[in-house]
Amino acid sequence: MNTWPTKLTGRNFRRALIPMLLAQQQTSNRSTLATKINTNVAKNLELWPSVEKGSHRQVVVLLSWMLAKQRHLRKYDSFYTKQGLDVLCVRITPWQMLWPASGSQIVAKNILDFLATQPEYKNILIHAFSVGAYVYGEMLVHVQNNLNKYQPVTNKIIGQIFDSAVDWDGIPQGFSKAVTDNKVMQKSLELYTRYHLKTFYNLATKHYLRASDAFHENFINAPSLFYFSKTDPVGTAEGNLRVIRKWEMNGIPVYAKCWESSPHVSHLHHHPDEYLEELSVFLERLGILAEPHRRISKL
Repeated sequence: MNTWPTKLTGRNFRRALIPMLLAQQQTSNRSTLATKINTNVAKNLELWPSVEKGSHRQVVVLLSWMLAKQRHLRKYDSFYTKQGLDVLCVRITPWQMLWPASGSQIVAKNILDFLATQPEYKNILIHAFSVGAYVYGEMLVHVQNNLNKYQPVTNKIIGQIFDSAVDWDGIPQGFSKAVTDNKVMQKSLELYTRYHLKTFYNLATKHYLRASDAFHENFINAPSLFYFSKTDPVGTAEGNLRVIRKWEMNGIPVYAKCWESSPHVSHLHHHPDEYLEELSVFLERLGILAEPHRRISKL
């Protein structure tokens, strides 16, 4: 039985929080090790290669949702490798999310550093889920701070896909739902995360805001596809539409699929045909569709 602190303070709440987060991370690690046929290229980065070889190779950067299970990510990997794309799968832990300067920002830099050392990749596709959109914002901040090193990478980005994208104000609810399914713990975690945002502005919140600004002011003028639903309380329709309108004003071609009802980061599971049809049409627009989509049961 978990004993939660009677008074919400950083020290006593973190003391209660640590065992649950460690258990979640150990479960995620066991899932990865059990099916590992990939290559670890850096901390939090795994490369899942396609069978295609040659000098004109392509890669999709899969910025996963927090604590995503391997079996769920493999559904996307299966689709993309059939299109001849390598898959660079990126994960962040709850701690890396809470402390971005020593966590998610390092992961974002590792992504760019890896891509900068891979000249064989002629095209780069971004596919981000939930807080993966925030990680993409951190990548954009790194690029802005070091154009000489990273602009050659962003010049190769031909498309951007966002599934249930979460802005910084959705972090408290999104974080709690990612860590546990227990409703009582979710509420406690959400309260702590709001406390965390208020208390650790210089260590956390200001970084979220800067990444959010970079995401909203996206300077990468590549076609984009958004998936979201009207019933998602985390990656809200309103939040996604704000970004879409801003990008369209800035001249970015944007396509969107909004469902009346569909859970957070579960659109492929609940609407496989529609999801894959939208994705196939989008890739066809980019000129990289190699194989028509299949039902997810066949992937």
